[in-house]
Amino acid sequence: MRFAFPVIIFLSLLVIIVSIGKETNGSMDTNIIRSIYKAEVNPLFFLDWNSSFYSSFSIIDGSATLQLRKIGHFIFYGTLAAFIFIVLPIHNIWIRGVTAASSSSIIGAIDEYHQYFLSDRSGRLFDIYINIAGSFFTIFTILVLYGLLLMKQRIKYKYEMKYDEKQTGREWISAP
Repeated sequence: MRFAFPVIIFLSLLVIIVSIGKETNGSMDTNIIRSIYKAEVNPLFFLDWNSSFYSSFSIIDGSATLQLRKIGHFIFYGTLAAFIFIVLPIHNIWIRGVTAASSSSIIGAIDEYHQYFLSDRSGRLFDIYINIAGSFFTIFTILVLYGLLLMKQRIKYKYEMKYDEKQTGREWISAP
């Protein structure tokens, strides 16, 4: 758990730096970086219910580009959750899964907050929901596959024990 916060900070900064690099075509000139941000934005925009942050749109009726971008959100934050799941040194698989999905979701929320300030982008609550869905779906899938793998190993182990009993004539006794 002590690694979750530094991982969130590091990956959030990485996502923001990559986003800035993409918007400026790799230029790190201060004037160009300033030009990609909106002039007047209240940092507490999420407290204003009339903010564009809360505006909704239809993915189904949207363009193919919009649909691909939303699928990209789902896949990116799902992949990020899987990466965090792999690198976290937490032995309890359930806690590791929840920590990974939550960390990825928080990073997605921070990214959407940052995108709200960009001129050519828009941060939206709906995108945060897509990020959360991608994170938790991926971790859920990993945990189900892990559970199936464990079940298969246990069945194989029990079968091998019964086979060993038949071969040796000795009964296998489990420890209390």
